[in-house]
Amino acid sequence: MEFSAKKSIPRLVVSVSVALSIVVLFTQLVVYADPIPKGWQASNMKAIGYSGLDGRGGAFKMAIRRVADRWYLYMGHEWHRGWSIIDVTDATNPKYVKFVEGPDNTNTIQMEFHDNIMVTALQRKQPNWGGDPNRPNEEGVLIWDISDPVNWTQLSHWKTGSTGVHRIGYPGGKYVNLTAAIPGYLGRILVFLDISDPKNPKEAGRWWMPGQKEGEQPKLNATFHGPAIISDDGKTAYMGYGPAVVILDISDISKPKLIGQLTISPPFGGIPAHDVLPIPGKNMLFVHGEATGGGDT
Repeated sequence: MEFSAKKSIPRLVVSVSVALSIVVLFTQLVVYADPIPKGWQASNMKAIGYSGLDGRGGAFKMAIRRVADRWYLYMGHEWHRGWSIIDVTDATNPKYVKFVEGPDNTNTIQMEFHDNIMVTALQRKQPNWGGDPNRPNEEGVLIWDISDPVNWTQLSHWKTGSTGVHRIGYPGGKYVNLTAAIPGYLGRILVFLDISDPKNPKEAGRWWMPGQKEGEQPKLNATFHGPAIISDDGKTAYMGYGPAVVILDISDISKPKLIGQLTISPPFGGIPAHDVLPIPGKNMLFVHGEATGGGDT
């Protein structure tokens, strides 16, 4: 068989070019896990996967979600404004998907989601946590459609008119509960937001501890850390509220009523009742506090 160099060389060049293109494309598509840092410690468990979060440290509030056959981990960051999305379907090979930019000079560490709705909190960043009081910031909550787990769509922005929202509780359905700074009140109070129309959220109700509203006799440490934990029937709210464990009847959410309160400060200091969690199957609550500085807190 006669070999034609004139015809074969161009074909060879084309074949090599295609092969190299495929190799380059494959190399670009494959994402490898970051190596697990040395020196980690654990008890009765071991590290199997690690992500350096594309250089964005300070991972904070996290939420995990399954969509079809994929698992996605969402998180805020203490030192970066916005939220990261990581594919953790293979826990040994977590893949950083993208970073959703948040507003500048704003605390964006809190999030909650249910089904295809996500709510993220916006709060003025304190100077000791990297905030600049001389620059503008955003506040309130952003409501997102996360039907596409990696390409969120912002539906609305609800504002408090003050320094914003610290924490969020969203068990799904019509109402979100917020730890909100509201004009005319000392500290943060409980606000219920109706998001039945997520493009047009509206306040549905609020509750505060006596002494928080301007004109009332001030009460020491009367501020809401949050979130509220809502009973399955939607009629009762359990929460850590300043110096006390508080239980509310919210069967009429526009007019929450106090039905139980246990003051635990004194003796406890710091944030005495940081979170309250009903224990399933028992008439008991788990309560924990947070030490906020030196001394006996």
